[in-house]
Amino acid sequence: MNAETRDRSRIALLAVSGSLTVIVLLLAGFMSIAGAQQEPEKPPFEGTLVADAPGAMTMEIAPVNLDALGPEWRAIFAETFEAASWEQKWDVNLDFSGAGYKWGTRDVPNSLDPASKSVAWAIGGGTKGSALDPLNRSYPSGVQSWLVAGPFDLSSADDALISLDLLYEASNGDPFTVSVSEDRSKFTPQLTVNKNVNKDDGTWEQRSVSLSAYVGKPQIWVAFTFTSTNSANKFGALMDNVGVWVEGEPGTYLPVISYDFTPTPIPATATPTATPTATPPPAGSAYETHWDDANAGLDGWREAFWSWEGDHQLDYNGDCDDNRCGFLELRVEEPRSYMLVSPIVQSKKVPYTVESRALIKDKQKGDKYSLVWGGSWNGHTCPVDSLNTCFNQYYELRVRYNGDKDETYLEYSVIKVTGHDDDNQPEGDDLIAWSKAKDINPQGWVKWSVEYNEDGKIKVFAEDDSGSGKVEFKNATSKEYIDNPFFGLIVKTDTDDNTATRVKFDMFRLD
Repeated sequence: MNAETRDRSRIALLAVSGSLTVIVLLLAGFMSIAGAQQEPEKPPFEGTLVADAPGAMTMEIAPVNLDALGPEWRAIFAETFEAASWEQKWDVNLDFSGAGYKWGTRDVPNSLDPASKSVAWAIGGGTKGSALDPLNRSYPSGVQSWLVAGPFDLSSADDALISLDLLYEASNGDPFTVSVSEDRSKFTPQLTVNKNVNKDDGTWEQRSVSLSAYVGKPQIWVAFTFTSTNSANKFGALMDNVGVWVEGEPGTYLPVISYDFTPTPIPATATPTATPTATPPPAGSAYETHWDDANAGLDGWREAFWSWEGDHQLDYNGDCDDNRCGFLELRVEEPRSYMLVSPIVQSKKVPYTVESRALIKDKQKGDKYSLVWGGSWNGHTCPVDSLNTCFNQYYELRVRYNGDKDETYLEYSVIKVTGHDDDNQPEGDDLIAWSKAKDINPQGWVKWSVEYNEDGKIKVFAEDDSGSGKVEFKNATSKEYIDNPFFGLIVKTDTDDNTATRVKFDMFRLD
Protein backbone atom coordinates (compact mmCIF):
# COMPACT_ATOMS: atom_id res chain seq x y z
CA MET A 1 0.00 0.00 0.00
CA ASN A 2 1.30 3.45 -0.89
CA ALA A 3 1.25 5.58 2.26
CA GLU A 4 1.43 8.80 0.23
CA THR A 5 -1.92 8.44 -1.42
CA ARG A 6 -5.42 8.31 -0.05
CA ASP A 7 -6.83 6.64 -3.12
CA ARG A 8 -9.81 4.76 -1.83
CA SER A 9 -9.32 2.20 -4.55
CA ARG A 10 -6.65 0.54 -2.43
CA ILE A 11 -9.39 -1.09 -0.39
CA ALA A 12 -12.13 -1.18 -3.04
CA LEU A 13 -14.34 -4.22 -3.12
CA LEU A 14 -13.40 -7.16 -5.26
CA ALA A 15 -16.08 -8.27 -7.66
CA VAL A 16 -18.77 -10.41 -6.13
CA SER A 17 -17.42 -13.92 -6.39
CA GLY A 18 -19.28 -17.08 -7.13
CA SER A 19 -19.16 -18.10 -3.52
CA LEU A 20 -22.83 -18.88 -2.95
CA THR A 21 -21.83 -22.53 -2.77
CA VAL A 22 -19.67 -21.71 0.24
CA ILE A 23 -22.51 -19.84 1.92
CA VAL A 24 -24.87 -22.76 1.31
CA LEU A 25 -22.32 -25.04 2.92
CA LEU A 26 -22.03 -22.66 5.85
CA LEU A 27 -25.79 -22.60 6.35
CA ALA A 28 -25.92 -26.37 5.98
CA GLY A 29 -23.42 -26.58 8.79
CA PHE A 30 -25.67 -24.43 10.95
CA MET A 31 -28.64 -26.71 10.24
CA SER A 32 -26.77 -29.92 10.95
CA ILE A 33 -25.65 -28.59 14.32
CA ALA A 34 -29.21 -27.82 15.36
CA GLY A 35 -29.63 -31.45 16.29
CA ALA A 36 -26.69 -31.51 18.70
CA GLN A 37 -27.50 -33.35 21.91
CA GLN A 38 -26.08 -30.72 24.23
CA GLU A 39 -28.20 -27.60 24.82
CA PRO A 40 -26.70 -24.74 22.77
CA GLU A 41 -25.36 -21.73 24.61
CA LYS A 42 -27.99 -19.00 24.72
CA PRO A 43 -26.43 -15.95 23.09
CA PRO A 44 -27.24 -12.48 24.46
CA PHE A 45 -28.24 -11.35 20.97
CA GLU A 46 -31.55 -9.82 20.02
CA GLY A 47 -33.22 -12.15 17.58
CA THR A 48 -31.46 -15.09 15.99
CA LEU A 49 -27.79 -15.13 15.10
CA VAL A 50 -27.74 -15.96 11.40
CA ALA A 51 -25.56 -15.61 8.35
CA ASP A 52 -27.20 -13.41 5.75
CA ALA A 53 -26.52 -15.46 2.65
CA PRO A 54 -28.49 -13.37 0.11
CA GLY A 55 -26.42 -10.29 0.86
CA ALA A 56 -23.09 -12.06 1.09
CA MET A 57 -20.24 -10.46 -0.83
CA THR A 58 -16.56 -11.17 -1.16
CA MET A 59 -14.96 -8.22 0.58
CA GLU A 60 -11.42 -9.58 0.86
CA ILE A 61 -8.75 -7.29 -0.57
CA ALA A 62 -5.05 -7.69 -1.15
CA PRO A 63 -3.14 -7.99 2.16
CA VAL A 64 -2.60 -4.51 3.55
CA ASN A 65 0.89 -3.40 4.55
CA LEU A 66 -0.05 -1.91 7.90
CA ASP A 67 3.34 -0.25 8.33
CA ALA A 68 2.76 1.68 5.12
CA LEU A 69 -0.66 3.07 5.99
CA GLY A 70 -0.65 6.86 5.95
CA PRO A 71 -1.15 9.04 9.05
CA GLU A 72 -4.85 9.40 8.23
CA TRP A 73 -5.25 5.73 9.20
CA ARG A 74 -5.41 4.41 12.75
CA ALA A 75 -6.44 1.24 14.52
CA ILE A 76 -9.61 1.48 16.59
CA PHE A 77 -9.38 -2.13 17.71
CA ALA A 78 -6.33 -4.37 17.98
CA GLU A 79 -6.05 -7.81 19.58
CA THR A 80 -2.84 -9.77 19.98
CA PHE A 81 -4.29 -12.49 22.28
CA GLU A 82 -1.31 -12.07 24.62
CA ALA A 83 -3.20 -10.89 27.72
CA ALA A 84 -4.72 -13.46 30.06
CA SER A 85 -7.88 -11.32 30.15
CA TRP A 86 -8.25 -11.20 26.37
CA GLU A 87 -11.86 -12.43 26.41
CA GLN A 88 -12.95 -9.30 28.31
CA LYS A 89 -12.07 -7.24 25.25
CA TRP A 90 -14.61 -9.01 23.04
CA ASP A 91 -18.34 -8.48 22.89
CA VAL A 92 -18.99 -12.22 23.20
CA ASN A 93 -17.28 -15.60 22.71
CA LEU A 94 -19.88 -18.26 21.87
CA ASP A 95 -20.13 -22.02 21.58
CA PHE A 96 -23.16 -21.50 19.37
CA SER A 97 -23.71 -25.19 18.63
CA GLY A 98 -23.47 -26.33 22.24
CA ALA A 99 -20.83 -28.86 21.22
CA GLY A 100 -18.37 -27.69 23.87
CA TYR A 101 -15.90 -25.73 21.70
CA LYS A 102 -15.23 -21.99 21.79
CA TRP A 103 -12.33 -19.75 20.80
CA GLY A 104 -9.37 -20.07 23.18
CA THR A 105 -5.69 -19.15 23.16
CA ARG A 106 -2.64 -21.35 22.76
CA ASP A 107 1.13 -20.89 22.57
CA VAL A 108 1.47 -21.56 18.85
CA PRO A 109 4.17 -19.84 16.75
CA ASN A 110 3.02 -17.25 14.24
CA SER A 111 5.52 -17.20 11.39
CA LEU A 112 4.33 -13.72 10.38
CA ASP A 113 5.11 -12.28 13.82
CA PRO A 114 8.13 -13.76 15.63
CA ALA A 115 7.30 -11.69 18.73
CA SER A 116 3.88 -13.35 19.09
CA LYS A 117 3.61 -15.84 21.94
CA SER A 118 -0.10 -16.58 21.92
CA VAL A 119 -2.75 -16.96 19.19
CA ALA A 120 -6.47 -17.70 19.10
CA TRP A 121 -7.63 -21.22 18.21
CA ALA A 122 -11.23 -21.70 17.10
CA ILE A 123 -11.66 -24.86 19.20
CA GLY A 124 -9.31 -24.04 22.08
CA GLY A 125 -11.96 -22.96 24.60
CA GLY A 126 -15.23 -24.23 26.02
CA THR A 127 -16.03 -27.28 28.13
CA LYS A 128 -14.31 -29.68 25.72
CA GLY A 129 -11.95 -27.47 23.74
CA SER A 130 -9.99 -26.28 26.78
CA ALA A 131 -8.46 -29.75 27.10
CA LEU A 132 -7.30 -29.99 23.48
CA ASP A 133 -3.67 -29.80 22.41
CA PRO A 134 -3.01 -28.10 19.05
CA LEU A 135 0.02 -30.33 18.56
CA ASN A 136 -2.43 -33.19 18.03
CA ARG A 137 -3.59 -31.30 14.93
CA SER A 138 -7.16 -32.50 15.07
CA TYR A 139 -10.58 -30.86 15.27
CA PRO A 140 -13.99 -32.50 15.86
CA SER A 141 -17.25 -32.25 13.95
CA GLY A 142 -20.18 -30.17 15.16
CA VAL A 143 -18.23 -26.99 15.93
CA GLN A 144 -19.71 -23.53 15.53
CA SER A 145 -17.58 -21.08 17.48
CA TRP A 146 -18.29 -17.36 17.23
CA LEU A 147 -15.98 -14.57 18.44
CA VAL A 148 -17.63 -11.15 18.17
CA ALA A 149 -16.17 -7.65 18.62
CA GLY A 150 -17.95 -4.32 18.70
CA PRO A 151 -19.79 -2.12 18.45
CA PHE A 152 -17.61 0.13 16.29
CA ASP A 153 -18.75 3.57 15.16
CA LEU A 154 -17.86 4.24 11.51
CA SER A 155 -20.13 7.27 11.13
CA SER A 156 -17.15 9.64 10.79
CA ALA A 157 -14.83 7.31 8.89
CA ASP A 158 -13.82 7.78 5.26
CA ASP A 159 -12.81 4.17 4.85
CA ALA A 160 -12.23 1.11 7.01
CA LEU A 161 -10.81 -2.41 6.92
CA ILE A 162 -10.15 -5.51 9.01
CA SER A 163 -6.71 -7.12 9.14
CA LEU A 164 -5.70 -10.42 10.68
CA ASP A 165 -3.13 -13.20 10.55
CA LEU A 166 -4.84 -16.50 9.69
CA LEU A 167 -3.76 -20.12 9.66
CA TYR A 168 -6.54 -22.15 8.05
CA GLU A 169 -6.33 -25.92 7.54
CA ALA A 170 -9.64 -27.73 7.27
CA SER A 171 -11.71 -30.12 5.19
CA ASN A 172 -14.12 -29.14 2.47
CA GLY A 173 -17.29 -27.72 4.01
CA ASP A 174 -15.63 -26.53 7.24
CA PRO A 175 -15.18 -22.78 6.64
CA PHE A 176 -13.69 -19.88 8.54
CA THR A 177 -15.81 -16.76 8.08
CA VAL A 178 -15.48 -13.05 8.82
CA SER A 179 -18.95 -11.48 9.07
CA VAL A 180 -20.35 -8.03 9.84
CA SER A 181 -23.64 -7.00 11.45
CA GLU A 182 -25.37 -3.66 11.93
CA ASP A 183 -27.81 -4.96 14.56
CA ARG A 184 -25.77 -7.61 16.46
CA SER A 185 -28.14 -10.29 15.17
CA LYS A 186 -28.00 -10.64 11.41
CA PHE A 187 -24.42 -11.15 10.22
CA THR A 188 -23.35 -10.90 6.58
CA PRO A 189 -20.24 -12.90 5.54
CA GLN A 190 -17.50 -10.68 4.11
CA LEU A 191 -14.78 -13.34 3.80
CA THR A 192 -15.18 -17.12 3.68
CA VAL A 193 -12.08 -19.31 3.67
CA ASN A 194 -12.87 -22.89 2.65
CA LYS A 195 -11.03 -25.86 1.11
CA ASN A 196 -11.06 -25.86 -2.68
CA VAL A 197 -11.93 -22.15 -2.58
CA ASN A 198 -9.01 -20.56 -0.77
CA LYS A 199 -5.46 -21.51 0.02
CA ASP A 200 -5.34 -24.40 2.47
CA ASP A 201 -1.84 -25.55 3.37
CA GLY A 202 -1.62 -24.90 7.09
CA THR A 203 0.61 -21.81 6.85
CA TRP A 204 0.08 -18.34 8.25
CA GLU A 205 -1.24 -15.68 5.87
CA GLN A 206 -2.06 -12.01 6.36
CA ARG A 207 -5.67 -11.34 5.31
CA SER A 208 -7.48 -8.02 4.83
CA VAL A 209 -11.21 -7.41 4.52
CA SER A 210 -12.77 -4.16 3.32
CA LEU A 211 -15.39 -2.41 5.47
CA SER A 212 -16.01 0.33 2.93
CA ALA A 213 -19.62 -0.84 2.52
CA TYR A 214 -20.19 0.06 6.19
CA VAL A 215 -18.59 3.51 6.20
CA GLY A 216 -21.04 5.99 7.71
CA LYS A 217 -22.75 3.37 9.87
CA PRO A 218 -23.11 4.38 13.54
CA GLN A 219 -22.43 0.86 14.77
CA ILE A 220 -21.21 -2.46 13.43
CA TRP A 221 -20.11 -5.74 14.98
CA VAL A 222 -17.48 -8.06 13.50
CA ALA A 223 -17.67 -11.85 13.94
CA PHE A 224 -15.01 -14.52 13.36
CA THR A 225 -16.56 -17.96 12.98
CA PHE A 226 -15.31 -21.51 12.46
CA THR A 227 -17.84 -24.20 11.51
CA SER A 228 -17.20 -27.93 11.09
CA THR A 229 -19.51 -30.62 9.76
CA ASN A 230 -16.68 -33.15 9.61
CA SER A 231 -13.77 -34.10 11.81
CA ALA A 232 -10.23 -33.98 10.46
CA ASN A 233 -6.60 -34.34 11.47
CA LYS A 234 -6.00 -30.65 10.83
CA PHE A 235 -5.68 -27.43 12.81
CA GLY A 236 -9.01 -25.91 11.79
CA ALA A 237 -8.54 -22.16 12.17
CA LEU A 238 -6.09 -20.06 14.17
CA MET A 239 -5.81 -16.28 14.05
CA ASP A 240 -3.64 -13.54 15.52
CA ASN A 241 -3.12 -9.76 15.39
CA VAL A 242 -6.71 -8.83 14.62
CA GLY A 243 -7.19 -5.16 13.80
CA VAL A 244 -10.01 -2.84 12.75
CA TRP A 245 -8.60 0.20 10.94
CA VAL A 246 -10.28 3.45 9.93
CA GLU A 247 -9.31 6.31 7.68
CA GLY A 248 -10.51 9.68 8.98
CA GLU A 249 -10.02 13.39 8.64
CA PRO A 250 -7.51 15.05 11.00
CA GLY A 251 -8.98 15.55 14.42
CA THR A 252 -12.00 13.32 13.78
CA TYR A 253 -12.92 11.38 16.91
CA LEU A 254 -14.29 7.89 16.56
CA PRO A 255 -15.60 6.59 19.90
CA VAL A 256 -14.05 3.17 19.77
CA ILE A 257 -11.48 1.12 21.60
CA SER A 258 -7.87 0.17 20.89
CA TYR A 259 -5.86 -2.59 22.56
CA ASP A 260 -2.13 -3.18 22.89
CA PHE A 261 -1.48 -0.80 20.02
CA THR A 262 0.72 2.20 19.36
CA PRO A 263 -1.58 4.79 17.74
CA THR A 264 -0.36 6.71 14.72
CA PRO A 265 -0.82 10.46 15.34
CA ILE A 266 -3.28 12.22 13.04
CA PRO A 267 -1.78 15.57 11.98
CA ALA A 268 -3.73 18.79 11.76
CA THR A 269 -4.64 19.94 8.26
CA ALA A 270 -2.62 23.13 8.55
CA THR A 271 1.02 23.22 9.59
CA PRO A 272 1.15 24.84 13.06
CA THR A 273 3.24 27.92 13.70
CA ALA A 274 6.53 27.11 15.37
CA THR A 275 6.54 27.77 19.10
CA PRO A 276 9.36 28.22 21.62
CA THR A 277 8.82 24.72 23.00
CA ALA A 278 8.05 22.68 19.88
CA THR A 279 9.84 19.56 21.09
CA PRO A 280 9.39 16.32 19.09
CA PRO A 281 7.51 13.64 21.03
CA PRO A 282 9.68 10.83 22.38
CA ALA A 283 9.88 7.78 20.15
CA GLY A 284 8.49 4.37 20.96
CA SER A 285 5.70 5.30 23.34
CA ALA A 286 2.40 3.42 23.53
CA TYR A 287 0.35 6.61 23.55
CA GLU A 288 1.30 10.27 23.50
CA THR A 289 -0.26 13.64 22.86
CA HIS A 290 1.68 16.90 22.67
CA TRP A 291 -0.86 19.65 22.28
CA ASP A 292 1.80 22.04 20.94
CA ASP A 293 2.78 19.88 17.96
CA ALA A 294 1.03 18.52 14.87
CA ASN A 295 -1.64 16.93 17.08
CA ALA A 296 -3.04 20.37 17.94
CA GLY A 297 -6.62 20.05 19.09
CA LEU A 298 -8.28 17.60 21.44
CA ASP A 299 -7.43 14.62 19.18
CA GLY A 300 -10.00 12.29 20.73
CA TRP A 301 -9.86 13.43 24.36
CA ARG A 302 -13.28 13.72 25.91
CA GLU A 303 -15.20 13.60 29.17
CA ALA A 304 -15.40 10.09 30.51
CA PHE A 305 -16.63 10.65 34.07
CA TRP A 306 -17.75 13.67 36.08
CA SER A 307 -19.57 14.72 39.22
CA TRP A 308 -23.31 15.08 39.14
CA GLU A 309 -23.20 18.79 40.06
CA GLY A 310 -21.23 21.68 38.62
CA ASP A 311 -20.19 22.86 35.18
CA HIS A 312 -17.18 21.26 33.53
CA GLN A 313 -15.28 22.31 30.42
CA LEU A 314 -12.82 20.49 28.19
CA ASP A 315 -11.06 22.75 25.67
CA TYR A 316 -8.04 23.05 23.44
CA ASN A 317 -6.13 26.27 24.20
CA GLY A 318 -3.66 27.39 21.54
CA ASP A 319 -2.22 30.27 23.58
CA CYS A 320 1.20 30.41 25.24
CA ASP A 321 1.92 30.31 28.98
CA ASP A 322 5.41 30.45 30.53
CA ASN A 323 7.03 29.83 27.13
CA ARG A 324 4.86 26.80 26.42
CA CYS A 325 2.15 26.86 23.78
CA GLY A 326 -0.86 24.69 23.07
CA PHE A 327 -2.70 22.97 25.92
CA LEU A 328 -5.50 20.72 26.96
CA GLU A 329 -7.40 22.94 29.40
CA LEU A 330 -9.81 21.55 31.98
CA ARG A 331 -12.09 23.63 34.21
CA VAL A 332 -14.63 22.55 36.82
CA GLU A 333 -16.91 24.69 38.98
CA GLU A 334 -18.78 24.23 42.26
CA PRO A 335 -17.17 22.84 45.44
CA ARG A 336 -15.96 19.24 45.27
CA SER A 337 -16.73 18.99 41.57
CA TYR A 338 -14.52 17.02 39.22
CA MET A 339 -14.12 15.78 35.67
CA LEU A 340 -12.16 12.82 34.30
CA VAL A 341 -11.09 12.97 30.65
CA SER A 342 -9.57 10.26 28.51
CA PRO A 343 -8.78 9.52 24.86
CA ILE A 344 -10.62 6.20 25.39
CA VAL A 345 -7.60 4.34 24.09
CA GLN A 346 -6.36 1.31 25.94
CA SER A 347 -2.87 1.05 27.31
CA LYS A 348 -0.20 -1.47 26.52
CA LYS A 349 0.58 -4.09 29.11
CA VAL A 350 2.79 -3.39 32.10
CA PRO A 351 5.43 -2.23 32.58
CA TYR A 352 4.62 1.32 31.50
CA THR A 353 5.03 4.92 32.61
CA VAL A 354 2.17 7.44 32.80
CA GLU A 355 3.39 11.01 32.42
CA SER A 356 1.91 14.49 32.06
CA ARG A 357 3.04 18.12 32.46
CA ALA A 358 0.55 20.44 34.18
CA LEU A 359 0.12 24.04 35.35
CA ILE A 360 -2.52 25.12 37.86
CA LYS A 361 -4.09 28.47 36.95
CA ASP A 362 -5.56 30.92 39.48
CA LYS A 363 -3.89 28.86 42.25
CA GLN A 364 -6.42 28.45 45.00
CA LYS A 365 -6.05 26.17 47.96
CA GLY A 366 -7.67 22.86 47.06
CA ASP A 367 -7.01 23.04 43.31
CA LYS A 368 -6.28 19.47 42.33
CA TYR A 369 -5.42 17.39 39.28
CA SER A 370 -4.66 13.70 38.86
CA LEU A 371 -3.04 11.17 36.56
CA VAL A 372 -5.23 8.09 36.12
CA TRP A 373 -4.24 4.59 35.00
CA GLY A 374 -5.57 1.05 35.39
CA GLY A 375 -9.10 2.21 34.54
CA SER A 376 -11.73 -0.52 34.29
CA TRP A 377 -14.10 -1.24 31.40
CA ASN A 378 -16.91 -3.78 31.07
CA GLY A 379 -16.72 -4.19 27.30
CA HIS A 380 -19.43 -1.81 26.14
CA THR A 381 -19.32 1.70 24.71
CA CYS A 382 -17.56 4.10 27.07
CA PRO A 383 -19.01 6.29 28.38
CA VAL A 384 -22.78 5.97 28.47
CA ASP A 385 -25.35 8.09 30.29
CA SER A 386 -25.40 5.81 33.31
CA LEU A 387 -21.59 6.05 33.63
CA ASN A 388 -21.37 2.37 34.49
CA THR A 389 -19.11 0.98 31.78
CA CYS A 390 -15.67 2.45 32.49
CA PHE A 391 -13.49 4.05 35.15
CA ASN A 392 -15.41 2.49 38.01
CA GLN A 393 -12.05 1.38 39.38
CA TYR A 394 -8.65 2.93 38.69
CA TYR A 395 -5.42 4.18 40.22
CA GLU A 396 -5.02 7.90 40.74
CA LEU A 397 -1.95 10.04 41.44
CA ARG A 398 -3.44 13.16 43.04
CA VAL A 399 -1.64 16.50 43.07
CA ARG A 400 -3.04 19.36 45.18
CA TYR A 401 -2.14 23.03 45.62
CA ASN A 402 -1.86 23.89 49.31
CA GLY A 403 -0.32 26.30 51.79
CA ASP A 404 -0.97 29.75 53.24
CA LYS A 405 0.34 33.30 52.86
CA ASP A 406 3.73 32.27 54.25
CA GLU A 407 4.28 29.19 52.12
CA THR A 408 2.63 27.48 49.19
CA TYR A 409 3.45 23.98 48.03
CA LEU A 410 2.18 20.98 46.11
CA GLU A 411 1.29 17.75 47.85
CA TYR A 412 0.55 14.37 46.33
CA SER A 413 -1.08 11.06 47.16
CA VAL A 414 -1.90 7.79 45.40
CA ILE A 415 -5.29 6.16 45.80
CA LYS A 416 -6.86 2.96 44.52
CA VAL A 417 -10.41 3.97 43.57
CA THR A 418 -12.75 1.05 44.20
CA GLY A 419 -16.05 2.73 43.33
CA HIS A 420 -18.21 5.82 43.74
CA ASP A 421 -20.71 6.89 46.42
CA ASP A 422 -24.28 8.15 45.99
CA ASP A 423 -22.96 11.61 45.09
CA ASN A 424 -20.74 10.07 42.42
CA GLN A 425 -17.60 10.87 44.42
CA PRO A 426 -14.73 8.34 44.15
CA GLU A 427 -14.03 6.10 47.12
CA GLY A 428 -11.07 3.84 47.71
CA ASP A 429 -7.91 2.93 49.57
CA ASP A 430 -4.91 5.18 50.16
CA LEU A 431 -1.73 3.64 48.79
CA ILE A 432 0.36 6.75 49.55
CA ALA A 433 -1.06 9.26 52.05
CA TRP A 434 -0.92 12.99 51.32
CA SER A 435 2.72 14.05 51.36
CA LYS A 436 4.49 17.33 50.63
CA ALA A 437 6.23 17.45 47.24
CA LYS A 438 9.50 18.86 48.51
CA ASP A 439 11.83 20.68 46.11
CA ILE A 440 9.07 21.13 43.52
CA ASN A 441 8.02 24.67 42.54
CA PRO A 442 4.22 24.93 42.94
CA GLN A 443 3.95 28.08 40.81
CA GLY A 444 5.08 26.74 37.44
CA TRP A 445 4.87 23.73 35.16
CA VAL A 446 5.45 20.33 36.78
CA LYS A 447 5.93 17.02 34.99
CA TRP A 448 4.63 14.06 37.00
CA SER A 449 5.56 10.47 36.15
CA VAL A 450 4.24 7.18 37.51
CA GLU A 451 6.02 3.92 36.78
CA TYR A 452 3.80 0.84 36.99
CA ASN A 453 5.56 -2.54 36.96
CA GLU A 454 4.67 -6.22 36.53
CA ASP A 455 4.90 -6.83 40.27
CA GLY A 456 2.41 -4.02 40.93
CA LYS A 457 5.02 -1.61 42.24
CA ILE A 458 4.13 2.05 41.75
CA LYS A 459 6.92 4.66 41.66
CA VAL A 460 6.17 8.40 41.70
CA PHE A 461 8.45 11.11 40.25
CA ALA A 462 8.14 14.86 39.65
CA GLU A 463 10.23 17.48 37.83
CA ASP A 464 9.65 21.22 37.52
CA ASP A 465 11.16 23.70 35.07
CA SER A 466 13.93 24.83 37.43
CA GLY A 467 16.39 22.42 35.84
CA SER A 468 17.21 20.71 39.13
CA GLY A 469 16.11 17.33 37.76
CA LYS A 470 13.65 14.57 38.54
CA VAL A 471 12.67 13.94 42.16
CA GLU A 472 11.59 10.46 43.28
CA PHE A 473 8.96 10.23 45.99
CA LYS A 474 7.39 7.39 47.97
CA ASN A 475 6.52 4.03 46.40
CA ALA A 476 3.50 1.73 46.74
CA THR A 477 2.43 -1.70 45.50
CA SER A 478 -0.96 -2.83 44.15
CA LYS A 479 -1.75 -5.44 41.47
CA GLU A 480 -5.56 -5.44 41.55
CA TYR A 481 -6.00 -3.36 38.38
CA ILE A 482 -2.90 -4.45 36.53
CA ASP A 483 -4.90 -5.64 33.49
CA ASN A 484 -7.34 -2.70 33.41
CA PRO A 485 -6.73 -0.76 30.20
CA PHE A 486 -7.87 2.88 30.44
CA PHE A 487 -6.00 6.04 31.47
CA GLY A 488 -6.65 9.76 31.64
CA LEU A 489 -6.62 12.97 33.67
CA ILE A 490 -8.76 14.47 36.43
CA VAL A 491 -9.31 18.08 37.57
CA LYS A 492 -11.18 18.71 40.83
CA THR A 493 -12.22 21.40 43.28
CA ASP A 494 -11.10 19.62 46.41
CA THR A 495 -12.54 21.70 49.26
CA ASP A 496 -15.91 23.16 50.20
CA ASP A 497 -14.46 26.68 49.77
CA ASN A 498 -12.90 25.97 46.40
CA THR A 499 -15.49 26.97 43.75
CA ALA A 500 -13.49 26.60 40.53
CA THR A 501 -10.31 24.91 39.35
CA ARG A 502 -8.55 25.40 36.02
CA VAL A 503 -5.53 23.34 34.93
CA LYS A 504 -3.55 23.33 31.70
CA PHE A 505 -1.86 20.17 30.43
CA ASP A 506 1.00 20.52 27.97
CA MET A 507 1.45 16.83 27.15
CA PHE A 508 0.38 13.33 28.10
CA ARG A 509 2.32 10.15 27.49
CA LEU A 510 1.95 6.48 28.34
CA ASP A 511 5.20 4.76 27.43
